[in-house]
Amino acid sequence: MKKLVMIGIALVVIGGLGMFITGTTSFSVGPKAQIDEEKQMNADNITNLDIKVDVGKVRIKESKGDKIDVHFHGKTAKHAKKKFDVKSESGTLNVTALIGKNETFNIPYLNIGFDYNKDYPTLDIHVPKKTFEKIAIKADVGEIHLGDIDVKALNAANEVGQIVVEKFNGDSARLSSSVGMVKVKSAVGKIDVRTETGTIEVTMEKMTENLNATSEVGEVKVMLKEVPTDLKLDLASEVGRAKVKGLTGFDNLSGGNIKSSIGENGPTLKVRTEVGAISVRH
Repeated sequence: MKKLVMIGIALVVIGGLGMFITGTTSFSVGPKAQIDEEKQMNADNITNLDIKVDVGKVRIKESKGDKIDVHFHGKTAKHAKKKFDVKSESGTLNVTALIGKNETFNIPYLNIGFDYNKDYPTLDIHVPKKTFEKIAIKADVGEIHLGDIDVKALNAANEVGQIVVEKFNGDSARLSSSVGMVKVKSAVGKIDVRTETGTIEVTMEKMTENLNATSEVGEVKVMLKEVPTDLKLDLASEVGRAKVKGLTGFDNLSGGNIKSSIGENGPTLKVRTEVGAISVRH
């Protein structure tokens, strides 16, 4: 009975998520106003980025210049209480881009507030080629997209919207979305990914550290480009099936729970879902 209830809830939530992602959920909030603000900062003494957005897309890319360029642009409600602030403090560049809660509405029972449309604001940050100690991104509603940026510690979280990381090669990355997909296209390092509702896709170039992936409602897919000689698998799904395919040292495994290991003292690949299939392959 519990499984049937969970599946029913999953279908309702995933349906709402699909409407959000495809942009079919759009409510008019009156006249629109254009946002177009830019700021440029010296990057020499900046080792950390701390970014906060309430509603809007965040994109961080590498540039060919030696400055940090921040561009906040797009449309919002004319009456929105906008705030755009960029300042440097003790080696950290703090970026705040807010349009206020007037842009949101609530979906009963799901505790989600957003006004999603194709022209909501975008925060573009272009950084020079350098190694950052830490990048922290917090968005209430909106996509987070990180390009090929050299950073040791990455922390990205949102309430609604997908998170996409093109490439991570650092010490640790923590990614979480309450409602939305999380996708890491290329990674090396310790990875921790969590979603309440949304699929997880992670491609590991090399697995030298632990990988933890947890989704309450959503499928989890992990691709290992190289299979380490020492590795521990710990996979479990309450409603769904776990499959392991093509990993040297592991037979093609399948079942609701999979625990298997080769060698000793290797990294652990741990995946948990309440509702959703699990796939680990080479």
